[in-house]
Amino acid sequence: MLYYVMLVLSLLFLGAGDLRAFLLTLTLTLIYAGLVEHVIMVSEALGTLLFASGVAVATVAFYLFDDLPSRLYIALCVFIGLATLAVIKYEAWRH
Repeated sequence: MLYYVMLVLSLLFLGAGDLRAFLLTLTLTLIYAGLVEHVIMVSEALGTLLFASGVAVATVAFYLFDDLPSRLYIALCVFIGLATLAVIKYEAWRH
């Protein structure tokens, strides 16, 4: 439910004309939604698709905006998401 609110927030940023905030919020929303879907394990394909979409948006935003804070934010979102995904996969494999 939380990522629906985050998606609406990112669309509000787009409506306000702030492309940077839209892409950064959308990146976080898609990565977070992918991780949540992996945790609740309803469908692995949906979680993977959401996470991959977040990484794709992050890649576009990384090359579109060349300022350091945006690039650090994107790198942290992707790195923390990948680390969390690795822990989720490891724990699922262990049990």
